[in-house]
Amino acid sequence: MKLIIQILAAACTPAGYAECISAEHKPAGCSGQPILVGTSYGHIEYFIEDVVSSKEYGPWHTNGAQNPGWYPCGTRTALSERVITYSETREVCWKVSGSATIEVKSGLASSLVAEVGASVTIGTELSKCRHVTETHTWSIAGAHCYNTRGREEVTVNSVEGYVEEHEAMFVWQCYIAGTGTGLTSEVRTTFCGTSRADGDAQSFGRGNQIAPRPADCGGAIPSPDPFGGVRSDPWCRPLIDCGDSIPPGGHECCGCYGNP
Repeated sequence: MKLIIQILAAACTPAGYAECISAEHKPAGCSGQPILVGTSYGHIEYFIEDVVSSKEYGPWHTNGAQNPGWYPCGTRTALSERVITYSETREVCWKVSGSATIEVKSGLASSLVAEVGASVTIGTELSKCRHVTETHTWSIAGAHCYNTRGREEVTVNSVEGYVEEHEAMFVWQCYIAGTGTGLTSEVRTTFCGTSRADGDAQSFGRGNQIAPRPADCGGAIPSPDPFGGVRSDPWCRPLIDCGDSIPPGGHECCGCYGNP
């Protein structure tokens, strides 16, 4: 849990001021009477949990090996990308409820939606799902000797949080008896006229994955494997990149020779 916003808004002195600083609202545990050293009104605090993310994936696409084989260097055609474009509609949702004022609840909703990376207008709608259609274009680079594979990646983000709206906040100097002969001074706070609202939000982000080459061909494979075992495999073997032995008088199955 983290405090992301703290607002001290100007407001009138609450009608219950005397009750708020009465004995039952003073900080406990002080030796003697605590001393009131500060007062503020309209104190608002937003607490937001860490964003929780999950992944969803589309099907794999392949940009096959281009002009593979054993050629004089400089004679193969230039590599080309495979460009993929797709459009998808998903929902951005938020929900806030509680006893705080509408302005404060709207502030919580805006904070939650911003935390999950969405750009929508909240207004005074405290429970809403909006359909967002996005077109995403990405590409898979070409290679002469490898079948390069990639897929769409969608990150689904969700977050929870709450807001506490205090009519007044009081700051006290509190003295506490220690093990020695002196007193230890601490600053403590109490609140009056507190209301609360809770909420959550969900959104999404788009990206893509490119599968690595096999480990024996120099690919870096994280653990756990986020690619589900899929690799950008070589078009043929043997390849020096893959640690294969080349027989005397032979050559790789794919590559180029000589000067370009």
